[in-house]
Amino acid sequence: MVDAPNRSARTTGHPDESSTGTALNEEPGDRGETRVLHLGPWDREGGLATYSQYLVNAGRSELEDVVFEVFEWDSESLFVRGTGVKTLSRSLLFGIRDADVVHVQYIFNRYVLSFPMIVLLCHLTGTSIVMTDHNAEYKDLPLTRFFYVYHQCLYFFVDAIVVHSSARAESIWDRHAVKVTTIPHGVIYRDGVERGPRRIRQLLLPGFIRRNKGHDLAVEAMKHLPSEVRLEIAGPIHEMAYVKELERLADRKDVSDRVRWETGFLPEDVLYEKLQDADLVVLPYKKSRPMSGILGHSISWQVPAILTDFPAFRDAVDCDEAFFDPRTPEELAAAVERLDENPDCQRSIIDTFAELSRERSWENTVRRTRNIYTSVT
Repeated sequence: MVDAPNRSARTTGHPDESSTGTALNEEPGDRGETRVLHLGPWDREGGLATYSQYLVNAGRSELEDVVFEVFEWDSESLFVRGTGVKTLSRSLLFGIRDADVVHVQYIFNRYVLSFPMIVLLCHLTGTSIVMTDHNAEYKDLPLTRFFYVYHQCLYFFVDAIVVHSSARAESIWDRHAVKVTTIPHGVIYRDGVERGPRRIRQLLLPGFIRRNKGHDLAVEAMKHLPSEVRLEIAGPIHEMAYVKELERLADRKDVSDRVRWETGFLPEDVLYEKLQDADLVVLPYKKSRPMSGILGHSISWQVPAILTDFPAFRDAVDCDEAFFDPRTPEELAAAVERLDENPDCQRSIIDTFAELSRERSWENTVRRTRNIYTSVT
C-alpha cells in the first residue's frame, strides 16, 4: 500500500547519476525495461508535487519492468518558466535523450513556454512524450478561448494525453481522441478503515485558501445551521486579503465564534487526523476542477463530503447524496442538514468512497499508466 509520499526516493538532477542500476548506454529493451523520465513538481508540499510523489513511488514499488527517473520541475521564477531556459540544462537534455518515455505532469502556469521546448527536445531525440493534463479546461486562465485553442494545437505534438475525467476528455478535439486516456486521480487505499454515519457537528474545509474554493459559501452557510455546528478552515493562505474578507463576513453573519482557522501547510499526519475527526468535509468550489486532492484523501478515509455539482466531480464520485446545487449558502446548509438527518445518505457516500478507494488505488493507477508507456514505445 502506498502511504506518505517519499520525496527523497531516487530523485536526480542528472539522470545518468542515478542508482537504478540500469546502464544508460543500453538500447531500449536490452533489459526488457521501459525507462521513464518523470518531469513535474517534486520537492514541494501539496498539489502536483504530491501527485508526482505518489505516482512515482507506486510505480517503483509495483512495476518491475519500468525504471523511473525524476527531473524536479520546482522553479518558481516566471522568467525561467516563461523563457524555457531551464530546458537547456545538461541534466534534462541527457535525461530526455536516455529515456524511452518522458512523462510530464502538466499545468500551464507551471511551464508556460517551457513545455513546447520540452516537446521539441523529445522530437529531436526520438523520445516519446506523455502529458497528464491537470488543467480544468483552461477556465481558470485569462483569454480562455486562446488557451483552449493553443492547447488543442499543442496536443498534435505529444504521443499520449492523460486526463482525470471523461468530462475533461470530451473537451479535447475529436481528432486527438486516439491519444486520450482517462485515468481517475489516484487515491490511497487503506485496508480496514471503519467509518459509520455520525451526527454532523464538525465541518472541515481543508486545502489552499483561495477565492475559487468557496470558503465564503461555507462561512455564510453557518448562519443557516444549528448553533452546535462548527466549521474548521485549515490550509495555507494564498491571499491574506481574502482571509480578512472571510473574517469580516463571519463577523457580519455573527458566526465568527463557530469558525476556527488553522493557517499554514498541513503535514499529512495532521491532515489525516483532522479528516478522521471531522463529521463532514465540505468542498463548495466555485470553479470546475479536474480533481481535488482533498477529495482524494476524503475518499481514502471514507469521510463523507459535500461537493459542488461539477461534471468532473460527478465523474469522480457517482453518488447523488454527495452533491449540492445551486451554489448558495442556503443550499449548502440544507445539504448538510439532509446528511445529518438521514444516516442512510451518509452511508451511501461512505460505501461509494470505500469502493472508489479500491478501484482507484495508486497501485491500480500506475498499472494503467504503464499501459500508456507501452503503447507509445
